[in-house]
Parts: sequence; structure tokens; C-alpha cells
Amino acid sequence: MPPAYEGRERRRHPRVTAPDGLLLSVPIVINAEVLDISNGGALLSASDPLDVGNRGHLRMLLDREPFNAWVEVRRIHPGTVTGREVRHRIGVSFTAVDAASRRTLQRFVRDDPKNP
Repeated sequence: MPPAYEGRERRRHPRVTAPDGLLLSVPIVINAEVLDISNGGALLSASDPLDVGNRGHLRMLLDREPFNAWVEVRRIHPGTVTGREVRHRIGVSFTAVDAASRRTLQRFVRDDPKNP
């Protein structure tokens, strides 16, 4: 443990002891391919595995329109193996979507020619 600082205090703001259980979460960035998407969630393929319950922010373009949503991982399965790379299939549900992104998603899903 470093020795206590005994010089003149130079901080602009006083500090207080943090409560127990306060954690810092550092987000990671992974590149994932979107395999399919619905109004409620998406199936992703990524080389990096995630854990069920992980939450994150999904950002992409749908028909050149920005789409942003907060997601939660609901399931994960090993997918395809290409050489030495394993691609994980990650099922996510949307937990929060802003109004503009919701409209973009609804338009994208509705306008899909494979969607009757």
C-alpha cells in the first residue's frame, strides 16, 4: 500500500468512501454479423462468446438508416467452425429502442420481400 500523502491537498472536489458492491463495468466491442432480426430481437454470429444475461448496445444500419438498441443476451450456441474459428450464435432481445430506431426496424421488417 503506498504511503499516505502528506502534502497540500490539490483535488478540486472532496472524495468520499464508495459503498460496498459498487462496480465499474468496462464495455467491450465485438464485431458480429446479424443473421436475422425481428421487432423483438436478433440472432447474431460472432467469434467472441458472450454470457446469457450480458447487456449491451447494438448499433447498425438498416437500409442505410441508423438503428440503435439496448439488448440482452438470451441464448448462445456454438455455430459454424471455419478453419480454427468458431462462430457463436447469439440470440438477443431488445430491451430499449428509441422511437426513430423502432420506426426504422418496423419499416425494415415490413418491407422484407421474404416477409409475407
